[in-house]
Amino acid sequence: MSENTGSIGKRTVASVFKRGNSINIAFAGSATIMWVVQKYYYRRLNRKNGCAYATLNEEAKAREDREAEKKGNRSLTFRFTT
Repeated sequence: MSENTGSIGKRTVASVFKRGNSINIAFAGSATIMWVVQKYYYRRLNRKNGCAYATLNEEAKAREDREAEKKGNRSLTFRFTT
C-alpha cells in the first residue's frame, strides 16, 4: 500500500500540516491581541490630547490649529484611529 493512499491523518506529512496550522493560529492570535492593545492605546492617547487641548486658552488653541499641519501626529488636534 502506498504511503499517500491513507487518510490525511495517517500520512507522514500530517505532522507538518499540524505544525503549520499551529504557527498560523499563533500569528493570528498575536495579531488580534496587538490590534486590541493598539486600539485602547489610541483611545487613551486621544482622550489625553483632548483634555490637554481643552485646557488651552483661545489664543493657544488658534496657534495649535495653525501649527497642526507642521506637527503632524504630535499635534493635540490629531486623532488616532484603527
